Amino acid sequence: MIGRTELEFVDNIAKETSRLLNKLSPSEFPGPGIESRTMELENLMCFEETRCVRIVGVLGMAGIGKTTVSNCVYERNLDGFDGCCFLSNVQDELKLQTIDQLQQKLLRKLLDDEKLEVGASVGAHKVLKDRLRNKKLFIVLDNCLVTISDNRLEMHDLLLKMGKVIGYESSINEVGKRGRLRNPKDICRILKNKNKGTKKTRGIFLDMSNVKRMELPSDIFTKMLNLKFLKFYNCSEWCEKDCRLQLPGGLDYFPDELVYLHWQGYPLDYLPMNFDPEKLVVLNLRYSNIEQLWKEEKDTGELRWVDLSYSKELLNLSGLSKAKKLERLDLECCESLAECSSIQEMESLVTLNLRDCLELKSLPEETNLKSLKTLILSGCSKLINFPTISENIESLYLDGTAVERVPESIGYLRNLAVLNLKKCCSLMSLPDNFCKLKSLKKLILSGCSRLESFPDINEDMGSLEILLMDETAVNQIPRKMYMSNLKLFSFGGSKVQDLT
Repeated sequence: MIGRTELEFVDNIAKETSRLLNKLSPSEFPGPGIESRTMELENLMCFEETRCVRIVGVLGMAGIGKTTVSNCVYERNLDGFDGCCFLSNVQDELKLQTIDQLQQKLLRKLLDDEKLEVGASVGAHKVLKDRLRNKKLFIVLDNCLVTISDNRLEMHDLLLKMGKVIGYESSINEVGKRGRLRNPKDICRILKNKNKGTKKTRGIFLDMSNVKRMELPSDIFTKMLNLKFLKFYNCSEWCEKDCRLQLPGGLDYFPDELVYLHWQGYPLDYLPMNFDPEKLVVLNLRYSNIEQLWKEEKDTGELRWVDLSYSKELLNLSGLSKAKKLERLDLECCESLAECSSIQEMESLVTLNLRDCLELKSLPEETNLKSLKTLILSGCSKLINFPTISENIESLYLDGTAVERVPESIGYLRNLAVLNLKKCCSLMSLPDNFCKLKSLKKLILSGCSRLESFPDINEDMGSLEILLMDETAVNQIPRKMYMSNLKLFSFGGSKVQDLT
């Protein structure tokens, strides 16, 4: 009978032989471009780090080789782990079996035990925990519960629930050692006691709906060096004076690791000056008391979305001029905002919302907003000049502004689909080249009480479906109106006399 040492020796020989055969496989990279992508993914996995837990997501449209690349990485590196498992087509598997059955399949593979039965008792979980302790594991979940829709990552409820349970059970008794905090009572306990927060805290998600007013110390985040996600929000209807978390002594520090910062009702005038936002992707300070983000320019090169809506004390956008990757900027109801020169070089900006910025009189003339598609200036009652800041604009909302005329340069807006000029009471005329707007689908002129004429449409505006001219001063329909696809034409309350 072969002894234990000999069995281990034979097992090691078999594993080493298998490893070498895998490396010599002629089909290691089954197609062009796979090798470079495989190596890139391997670099992200950091296989050389033995004590690091690493999670990497591979996303993209169907058929581009996500599974192929993942399988290559798996086959090339599985021998460096104590246990490994490649679960194919997780979504399809879940149609045939429960998530508990799939979990059992995963654990049997990781522990190399086909007879393993996973129970629901605490004792069974403890046994599994002991068996998996100190093991280096490699798990690939193919076509799993995370999907992509309209460029948004969406997670199945089961996966979200499982993640929350894992996060909670990782340290039931010691709150400060959990990676992510969601329980309001636990979070409030940490916020009240600055010594509770640790460098293990990576995410805080607090719904303030049922939280009473609290005063936080200025050094509340000093020990949370690795905090990446901070979200203080309110699911119920927000009240302007409803700032639950107060900082009477100011705020000394935000961790430089922050990627997501959402603080609804942020109580201070500024963000900490020593905060380096170079990793920040999302900044949401709706209903805040902020007057200015920073007093000096900051490296905001990774920012994609900024929302400062209803921050009624905001004076300018200082600190954002380097945000060249910014895609969405929401400044709705920032009533004190008088200028926004910092937007000039935001070349990736797609949506700019300045609705009800009552002090805003103009936009910068020389801008590099080549990606801008939606511009909302509704209710900017002091805005006089018609903005022409991007030739790629698709939706332009100027309702309730003081715009007096539409320039002929509007003819260059070849992608413009929606133009809303409702209740522009100072508007007196439209340019003769209006028919050049071949993509225009919806034109709203209702309530333009000083608009007395509408230009002849000498070329077919075949895309125009809706034309609203209610309560204008137009007294005669033009002789030429080539609008072959017009579905709704309304002129109620106007002075139109001749429809021929």
